[in-house]
Amino acid sequence: MLTGKAKGVPGTPDAECVHEVKAKICKTTTGKWEVMNGTYTVTAGKCCSGTFSMKQR
Repeated sequence: MLTGKAKGVPGTPDAECVHEVKAKICKTTTGKWEVMNGTYTVTAGKCCSGTFSMKQR
């Protein structure tokens, strides 16, 4: 399980944003990495929250 915080980029409209990030990282039967059920939740600033997934090519 990956957990952490992501901060906005200085000098951009999202500079004040802070997100809590959580994701499950698994290795598939083909040996590729995959993120499932990823979420990002805003904890500071006026930004959005949501979900994400990623797959290794």
